Amino acid sequence: MLSLLTKVAYEEAEFLRRKRTLTPVIVPTDGGIVANRGKIATTVSSLTAPFTSKKTFWAHGAGDISNLQLVFVNRYLSAVGTSTAGGAFSLKFFIEYPAGTFTPVLWSGAGTVAVSAGARIRSDVVAGLTIPAGSKFWVRTVLIVGAAVGVPIQELNAGATVLGIDDGNVAADQGNSGTIAATSGINIFGPNTIIGTVNATAARSFLIVGDSLAWGQGDDSGVGMQDSSGFLQRMLGALGYPCMTWAKGGQQAADVAPITATLNADTATTLMAFTDVILQHGVNDLRLGQTRTQIETSLQTIAATASITGKRIWKTTITPRSDSTDAWATLVNQTAKTDGNMVDLNPLNADIRAGLPNMLNIIEAADAAMSARDSDIHKAPPAGTTDGTHFNSTRAALIASLLTV
Repeated sequence: MLSLLTKVAYEEAEFLRRKRTLTPVIVPTDGGIVANRGKIATTVSSLTAPFTSKKTFWAHGAGDISNLQLVFVNRYLSAVGTSTAGGAFSLKFFIEYPAGTFTPVLWSGAGTVAVSAGARIRSDVVAGLTIPAGSKFWVRTVLIVGAAVGVPIQELNAGATVLGIDDGNVAADQGNSGTIAATSGINIFGPNTIIGTVNATAARSFLIVGDSLAWGQGDDSGVGMQDSSGFLQRMLGALGYPCMTWAKGGQQAADVAPITATLNADTATTLMAFTDVILQHGVNDLRLGQTRTQIETSLQTIAATASITGKRIWKTTITPRSDSTDAWATLVNQTAKTDGNMVDLNPLNADIRAGLPNMLNIIEAADAAMSARDSDIHKAPPAGTTDGTHFNSTRAALIASLLTV
């Protein structure tokens, strides 16, 4: 087994090898997302100060990052189609890079910030800190005022100790000192994304909007390049592109279409910038009986969200759902699901491949996941799912390796 230091050195070498194959496009991302593993919160936890959470990030692969600012959204997707405000509390933040060196993050010149319920805020520019391309760094977030207060939580796919990542918590103020061990739990809090300047003229950054597949459910026994989870985040991690994921398990495009004001507020250009958007929804819409036309209308509504309009928009083809009598170990023992309106799966994918208005860029997730085009069942062997919908870590890694943007 590789030691932790050997593992990190291997990952960084492999990342740099892959980075040399990238073909930059688009425009400079001044003020754009510059680090991966950004997420909107999907639950809330009652925490009592002092409490410190450490989260790992990786710098953009196209160039060194600087002029960093943290974005904190005091809201969480509490249910499908529902955004709820967190409580009122005070925080302080430190960026740890290199390991053991801490740089304070200021908010209007102060080292602490009072966060009102539901607030969406961006820090001052962190002066004098440059992080090399593709490097790992950490943000420590300290809850300093608040008794049993509701703090929005960014859930991990599994415990950090299981995934092999550094994220952790401690019931103390350790913003700029001490060691914080990886957590065996799944709850982490902190900035939702990091913006700044990339020292490259063609750097790209991504917003992912979707359901549990976009979030990464099932990918719970390891991580991809740059500690990425879920097939879309793994794809971007391998390419060195940073992202923020706005996703919730069970969510439909039909749920998001009525709350595009919330999506826009959470991803507004006043908070962050990005060059590309990946829209993944569709599986739950079909499962719950939405027609092809209804789904395409909902997707158009999402694509017209103010923060998304004008970006390069990618649409994934819809991945399969199947039943199995042998835990998805073989093809012959799988049967495509027909509940809801799953019969529209292949016609909807045909429309996506033909190019929906405003979504002419396609990520061929269905072909990467299915045994053959339009088979509606999962590749096998080996088994790539435990429930017929979500991908395990082995399959998520395979699908990611077959995709690009």
